Amino acid sequence: MVLKNTKRSKEEPQLKAILDNLKVVAYQDGNKLIVSHLNDVPGHDFGCYLYNNKGELLFKKRYQAKHSFFFDLRELAIESIQGFSVRFFIHNLSTDHRVGKTFKLKDVTYCQATPASIESREMIKDKYRFILENIHNQTNGAEIVKGQLVLKPFKATSIDNWNLWERDPLKNRTWEWLLHSFSFIDQVIAYHYLSGDDAVIDCIKEAIESWEGRYFDLSGITFEFIWHDHATALRAENFLHLVYYIQNYALDWAEKNIDFLIKLEYMVFWMGAKLAEEDFYTEHTNHGLEQVRVLLLLGMYFHHEEWLKIAEDRLLSEIKFSFTDEGVHKENSPAYHQFVFKIFLRILEDYPQDTLVEVRKYFTKIAPKALQFLTHILRPDGNLPIIGDTELKPTTDGYRSYFMGRGPSSALLHQEFEYSFRQGKRGKKPRQRVRIYPKSGYAIFRDRWHPRATFLESVHLIFKAGCLSRYHHQQDENHFVLYAYGEDWLIDSGMYKYANTDPVRVYMRSRKAHNVPIISDSSYLSSDFNHRVNSWSLSSNLKDYDYYLIEGKNTVLQNVEHARELRLPKKQGNDLFKLQVVDTITGFDETLRSVCFLWHIPIDKKISVQDSQIKIESTKTNKVLMMAVTEAAEIVIEKGKVGNRVESCVSNVFGAIEDSWVIKVFYENVSSVEVANNLYFIEKINI
Repeated sequence: MVLKNTKRSKEEPQLKAILDNLKVVAYQDGNKLIVSHLNDVPGHDFGCYLYNNKGELLFKKRYQAKHSFFFDLRELAIESIQGFSVRFFIHNLSTDHRVGKTFKLKDVTYCQATPASIESREMIKDKYRFILENIHNQTNGAEIVKGQLVLKPFKATSIDNWNLWERDPLKNRTWEWLLHSFSFIDQVIAYHYLSGDDAVIDCIKEAIESWEGRYFDLSGITFEFIWHDHATALRAENFLHLVYYIQNYALDWAEKNIDFLIKLEYMVFWMGAKLAEEDFYTEHTNHGLEQVRVLLLLGMYFHHEEWLKIAEDRLLSEIKFSFTDEGVHKENSPAYHQFVFKIFLRILEDYPQDTLVEVRKYFTKIAPKALQFLTHILRPDGNLPIIGDTELKPTTDGYRSYFMGRGPSSALLHQEFEYSFRQGKRGKKPRQRVRIYPKSGYAIFRDRWHPRATFLESVHLIFKAGCLSRYHHQQDENHFVLYAYGEDWLIDSGMYKYANTDPVRVYMRSRKAHNVPIISDSSYLSSDFNHRVNSWSLSSNLKDYDYYLIEGKNTVLQNVEHARELRLPKKQGNDLFKLQVVDTITGFDETLRSVCFLWHIPIDKKISVQDSQIKIESTKTNKVLMMAVTEAAEIVIEKGKVGNRVESCVSNVFGAIEDSWVIKVFYENVSSVEVANNLYFIEKINI
């Protein structure tokens, strides 16, 4: 078919507008030239002509749905494409109108393949040490050859000739994200490194060609994970790892599959160009930070100065936004605090000291505070608390190399972290046991920093006053959790899984899943999330009383204010822990409301109620938590699910749930109410 322009019509200006905004990319590897564009233009085909520096037509490529056009320059013995241009044609399939536009290659996003930069090769090489010798990667890579795919933490599924891209056999978004990120490439290269079995590389080639044929450089793709912001970044990185591995460890296979390797590296470049696009960048999120991290790597690998500049500017913006002035990450989750903190550390450690200068300056201000937050938020059992989207899992010490080499004060901060992380086995006792973060919305209390022998007996309370952003938020304003004497007493719900329509996930994020009051005839302003972010405060007085006073106050619900005071002991000697919780609900209108205070308790506790006294007994030790509450209309105890309704569940690890108790304390027909709860531990007397 000859590519031609038809007569002018009302369609032509619209087609020209598409061409005027076409984001053209070109990639050359030896005698191979690949030209494409990044735009999503459903309902159209594209054609492409290649012209030399004299304007002479060299190649015609017919209309096709895919955006990429491959030119073999060997056919014309071309040594240089300097001054060359391409003419893209767009064809509206419904009207049959066509329009073309010429682009100089010097004016588009262009890359000529050269050996990767030394820095990028060393970065990938360093990471390979952990990938190639990982036993789990090697074992799961062997399963791929057998037709089974294992994406941790999920069970194995059939590869089914790579017809699984949209099947979602486990009905889980995280599994789909891992699949389309090509996270299993680590398994492929680890198994090949162990066995030398080229069959596993043949298998990943088949997977990539299957995915590429269905999705890559096509318009109108609507499936979420094809161009998911985070999955795209990780896919580009994983493809690059595969390119590097084949070029360095599978030379015979590479020689036989040179065209595939060129195409694979081109796909990495194409995704780099997409990551550089402003409208694809998910600014000020952990996804956006991962996009920046990978763009920085690709900019260095492809010697692309523009990408490096974009990545550095974005990285500085990300770090300034990601953390409060107090060093706490804004995505409402200790797990994401740790995750993002380590991403910044890894980036700054990977790249030469004379790069990312402004980012390094800002990081030196935030890093000490971010580490201190981890020191105090870690539970006595070594796990992160399941506040927000966090699993009950231990952290790791990825901070030593940065902090121990930066002078005595930084070294001391790491030693204090190490004391918390190692549960008193190493490091130095932190100097503070109460940390208040009024801008970030956290208050953290310990009875004391116990020695190694009794570290697990510590009392650890975390108060959460409000959310900092929409990301990973839960409805947990003025919520707190309590760990004491080696076990949980007042708990959070956890995260469960990223399936926002799942009834359990809906419950996990709601007020019903937290130790907060449920107030009738009032609700969040669903149309204005910023109202939630801006309608809470956290204050404290640690000096003027014989107790520590912490107060959270919010108006996140319409026409209602909730103030919660925690009065915590300064000194308790050998006495068991006690605290007073004073809640004040104030209505700003004349409505009489029902107020129900929720207290979520682990399922392994035995609960009984007598009058206004609630008794919560451990089944593991002789400890008992007593709650003396202001006289209530009714006290109800429920657990787990009642029919289709979730009353109280907890998810300590991803995808798993178990029943828990909820104590409901009701106050009826009140415009305002003040409730004082005295919580104190006693020991059971064995008779």
